[in-house]
Amino acid sequence: GVRGPSIDPIPICRERNIVEHVNKIAPRFQEGIKAFLGSPIVGEIRGLGLILGTEFVDNKSPNDPFPAEWGVGSIFGTECEKRGMLIRVAGDNIMLSPPLIMTPNEVEEIISKFGDALKATEERIGELKSRKN
Repeated sequence: GVRGPSIDPIPICRERNIVEHVNKIAPRFQEGIKAFLGSPIVGEIRGLGLILGTEFVDNKSPNDPFPAEWGVGSIFGTECEKRGMLIRVAGDNIMLSPPLIMTPNEVEEIISKFGDALKATEERIGELKSRKN
């Protein structure tokens, strides 16, 4: 087959100061999302740079997973989608890895949407729990 010219990402990253840019916006991204660790349904938020994973558990305990059929990660994923934000869902773990070139305003937007989706997910879990009892 015929191949087009290959693109070497390294010069593009250098040319746009991508590393410098990420170093500037990543701390706010990390701190903004990790501020949601206080949520009753969040067990852990971990990551580096512009990659963050969140684990949803009951009673803030890794030994207390939600019933699998509740699909808590998927509920959160759907709430994010409703707000125009895509995340990766794997069971009750989700992964955020936004574009390296996002602006500081977009970082704030992600943090805000994450918080809104989390609040909606907490409410949904409240409903599921009250049904269970």
